[in-house]
Amino acid sequence: MITIRTARKEDYEEIMHLYGIFVDNDKRFANFDNDSYDKVLNDSNAVFEVAVDNDKIVGLIAYSFRNVVRYPKPIVEVDEFFVLEEYRRQKVGTKLMEQVFKTAKEKDCQCVYLASGMDKERKIAHIFYEKYDFDKYGFHFKKTL
Repeated sequence: MITIRTARKEDYEEIMHLYGIFVDNDKRFANFDNDSYDKVLNDSNAVFEVAVDNDKIVGLIAYSFRNVVRYPKPIVEVDEFFVLEEYRRQKVGTKLMEQVFKTAKEKDCQCVYLASGMDKERKIAHIFYEKYDFDKYGFHFKKTL
């Protein structure tokens, strides 16, 4: 049975392994010191949750709350969302996303944002987001400093 819980400090190595799969670069987190894991866990505006199946982390979602000038209420931004391929289509992503909506409603948020790559491989993910009435909204740009 899949359960959703808050990520913990001791989940670090297992979660970093998932991130390696997520970014399709298993060496990206090989040193386990190239991230902001502890900062996110200790940030009062951030939530990091994991999907667990028999003590194995099979999915994750990280999201944050912030105020922006154009809205009277806070917004939620889904920062990272990933489910192991063998657990997709088993409602793991649904459970994680539903947790975001539940928390956003509890905090009286205006809306939920998320960004997704435009790759053809992401088509199934985009169908999943559209199922939850996410609208395609603008472009997402990034400048690495």
